[in-house]
Amino acid sequence: MAPVLRNWFAEILAGNRAGITTIMVDAIHPEEERWFTRVKRGPEKWLLQRLEKQGKIRHFI
Repeated sequence: MAPVLRNWFAEILAGNRAGITTIMVDAIHPEEERWFTRVKRGPEKWLLQRLEKQGKIRHFI
């Protein structure tokens, strides 16, 4: 399973469920994100740390 809450639920999870390899990437210009995207960053960080701790995702950087 690969990691994102940017469109985690729509794209990453759907791809994983379909058996497609998925890759999460960081935003190129996070300062240009809309307010509702920035609001999701806190829960996204928490969720990604939890999934990584459980061994369900891997961080490659």
